[in-house]
Amino acid sequence: MHNRSLGRHVLGWLSSLAMAALLVACGKDSPESLIASAKEYAVKGDHNAAVIQLKNALVQAPDNGEARLLLGRALLEVRDPAGAEKELRRALQLKQPEALVAPLLARSLFELRAFDTLLKEFAERRFDDPAADARVRVYVGEAHLALGRPAEAAAAFAAASKAVPGFPPAQLGAARLAFAERRFDEAAKLADGVIAAVPGEAEAYLLKADVQLAQGDRAAAKETLTAALKTDAASLPAHLALVSLALDEGALDAAAAQLDAARKVARGDLRIVYFDALLAFRRGELARARDHVLQVLKHAPEHVPGLVLAGAVELQAGQAGIAEDYLRRRGAKTLYGGGVRPLCPFYLGLYGGSELPG
Repeated sequence: MHNRSLGRHVLGWLSSLAMAALLVACGKDSPESLIASAKEYAVKGDHNAAVIQLKNALVQAPDNGEARLLLGRALLEVRDPAGAEKELRRALQLKQPEALVAPLLARSLFELRAFDTLLKEFAERRFDDPAADARVRVYVGEAHLALGRPAEAAAAFAAASKAVPGFPPAQLGAARLAFAERRFDEAAKLADGVIAAVPGEAEAYLLKADVQLAQGDRAAAKETLTAALKTDAASLPAHLALVSLALDEGALDAAAAQLDAARKVARGDLRIVYFDALLAFRRGELARARDHVLQVLKHAPEHVPGLVLAGAVELQAGQAGIAEDYLRRRGAKTLYGGGVRPLCPFYLGLYGGSELPG
């Protein structure tokens, strides 16, 4: 009797456990619902939440091509171009439309500064979809421009404008080319055209500010950068440009306040760490400056502004031998005319989130 009762008790417990497991399984979000949720987060601008939802979806359905594509796009928005490239290549393997994947893949390669790879894969490729072709042409042009090939850059930007007449990114690329060739009036006119067409395009404001600085109008540049942040408060380059200007003017408290604002946008980004080091140096806090610049050089050992700053810190600390070692690396000393004053680079050319170029 006791055994029979115990048996019924065990069977009842197992039945309840099975039912609980079934309810948990029924309540578990499906890949489709997770993807739908990620899309909603992306529309709201919460790309970190979208990344989480998409990764959860891929745990259940690793071969879901749409999830790979969406994850690649979301990773670009959270400044992870390396992760984005991996996901986008997987999306292509899973037969996602090239017209959707290619522009994002080209962007990830550009942000990784993998210019040669970008050109190898996309310089000669054309797409039937005009919008996709135009966007890829722009990244091809930007890669040529970064490599010092103005003629090829101009041809690519022209091809993008032909695919989509008046395409703002192509106009912005042409403006960058004009600026690089010191055709400042033309660059400013093109940048203003992009701002009129796409008021929220912070990069156009940044380029216009570049022109104003090149023409010696710092007050106008500050106004333009402030306008950029009104249209896109998350524009880290605009924050850092204002930090740079404040440091260059010796307005250390203003620079610190602007750095705090930048930190809210991208905490942990190496560009912020670099400016933290520069601010500490200007304040005479050599230990803090050394600590921060070494963090930068740990991740980007050939970053020239960081090498110059490290050299300046050690020279100020009386460590001439160590300073000379930093300044000799990659010609940092030659680049800055033999001086050791760390400059405040208005535009550092930093695209990949926490990645700093050499």
